[in-house]
Amino acid sequence: MPIDRDAALAAAPSVRELSWTDQDVLLYHLSLGASASQLHWSYERDLRVLPTYAVVAGERSSGIQSGAPIRMPGIDVVLRKILHGGQAIALHAPIPVAATVRAVS
Repeated sequence: MPIDRDAALAAAPSVRELSWTDQDVLLYHLSLGASASQLHWSYERDLRVLPTYAVVAGERSSGIQSGAPIRMPGIDVVLRKILHGGQAIALHAPIPVAATVRAVS
Protein backbone atom coordinates (compact mmCIF):
# COMPACT_ATOMS: atom_id res chain seq x y z
CA MET A 1 0.00 0.00 0.00
CA PRO A 2 1.47 3.43 -0.95
CA ILE A 3 0.29 5.19 2.24
CA ASP A 4 0.66 3.82 5.76
CA ARG A 5 -1.60 6.22 7.67
CA ASP A 6 -0.23 5.42 11.13
CA ALA A 7 3.42 5.80 10.08
CA ALA A 8 2.68 9.05 8.23
CA LEU A 9 0.81 10.61 11.15
CA ALA A 10 3.49 9.54 13.64
CA ALA A 11 6.34 11.07 11.61
CA ALA A 12 8.00 14.29 12.69
CA PRO A 13 7.23 17.27 10.44
CA SER A 14 9.76 18.16 7.77
CA VAL A 15 11.42 21.55 8.06
CA ARG A 16 13.10 23.34 5.16
CA GLU A 17 14.37 26.79 4.39
CA LEU A 18 12.93 28.74 1.45
CA SER A 19 14.53 31.86 -0.01
CA TRP A 20 13.64 34.24 -2.81
CA THR A 21 14.78 37.62 -4.10
CA ASP A 22 13.12 40.51 -5.89
CA GLN A 23 14.39 39.04 -9.16
CA ASP A 24 12.51 35.78 -8.52
CA VAL A 25 9.33 37.76 -7.81
CA LEU A 26 9.76 39.89 -10.96
CA LEU A 27 10.26 36.80 -13.14
CA TYR A 28 7.12 35.25 -11.66
CA HIS A 29 5.06 38.37 -12.32
CA LEU A 30 6.38 38.71 -15.87
CA SER A 31 5.59 35.06 -16.57
CA LEU A 32 1.98 35.83 -15.60
CA GLY A 33 1.88 38.77 -18.01
CA ALA A 34 2.54 41.78 -15.79
CA SER A 35 3.32 44.78 -17.99
CA ALA A 36 4.74 48.29 -17.79
CA SER A 37 1.23 49.60 -17.10
CA GLN A 38 1.26 47.61 -13.83
CA LEU A 39 4.42 49.00 -12.25
CA HIS A 40 3.78 47.64 -8.75
CA TRP A 41 4.05 44.13 -10.26
CA SER A 42 6.80 44.74 -12.85
CA TYR A 43 9.21 47.41 -11.53
CA GLU A 44 11.64 47.18 -8.60
CA ARG A 45 10.54 50.45 -6.98
CA ASP A 46 7.42 49.86 -4.84
CA LEU A 47 7.33 46.21 -5.92
CA ARG A 48 4.52 44.15 -4.39
CA VAL A 49 4.16 40.37 -4.41
CA LEU A 50 1.11 38.56 -5.75
CA PRO A 51 -0.37 36.26 -3.08
CA THR A 52 -0.07 33.24 -5.40
CA TYR A 53 3.73 33.55 -5.21
CA ALA A 54 3.47 31.66 -1.89
CA VAL A 55 2.76 28.46 -3.84
CA VAL A 56 5.64 29.02 -6.27
CA ALA A 57 8.14 29.86 -3.52
CA GLY A 58 7.37 26.54 -1.82
CA GLU A 59 7.44 24.43 -4.98
CA ARG A 60 10.62 26.03 -6.27
CA SER A 61 12.53 24.88 -3.22
CA SER A 62 10.80 21.57 -2.62
CA GLY A 63 13.29 19.44 -4.51
CA ILE A 64 10.41 17.25 -5.73
CA GLN A 65 10.52 16.58 -9.45
CA SER A 66 7.40 15.79 -11.41
CA GLY A 67 6.90 12.03 -11.40
CA ALA A 68 9.24 11.43 -8.48
CA PRO A 69 7.85 9.63 -5.43
CA ILE A 70 7.20 11.70 -2.33
CA ARG A 71 9.77 10.68 0.28
CA MET A 72 8.08 10.86 3.67
CA PRO A 73 7.67 8.20 6.34
CA GLY A 74 4.69 6.02 5.50
CA ILE A 75 4.10 7.65 2.09
CA ASP A 76 5.27 6.31 -1.27
CA VAL A 77 3.26 8.18 -3.93
CA VAL A 78 4.08 9.12 -7.54
CA LEU A 79 2.81 12.69 -8.04
CA ARG A 80 1.74 12.20 -11.66
CA LYS A 81 -0.65 9.45 -10.57
CA ILE A 82 -2.67 11.46 -8.04
CA LEU A 83 -5.42 14.02 -8.37
CA HIS A 84 -4.69 17.40 -6.80
CA GLY A 85 -8.03 18.24 -5.21
CA GLY A 86 -7.34 21.72 -3.91
CA GLN A 87 -5.04 24.17 -2.26
CA ALA A 88 -5.56 27.22 -0.08
CA ILE A 89 -3.41 30.12 1.06
CA ALA A 90 -4.14 32.20 4.17
CA LEU A 91 -2.03 35.36 4.26
CA HIS A 92 -1.89 37.46 7.41
CA ALA A 93 0.41 40.11 5.93
CA PRO A 94 1.84 40.97 2.50
CA ILE A 95 4.53 38.60 1.23
CA PRO A 96 7.94 40.30 1.41
CA VAL A 97 9.74 41.03 -1.86
CA ALA A 98 12.84 39.15 -0.66
CA ALA A 99 12.98 36.75 2.27
CA THR A 100 14.24 33.57 3.84
CA VAL A 101 11.57 31.61 5.67
CA ARG A 102 11.23 28.29 7.44
CA ALA A 103 8.54 25.96 6.11
CA VAL A 104 7.19 23.22 8.36
CA SER A 105 5.00 20.53 6.83
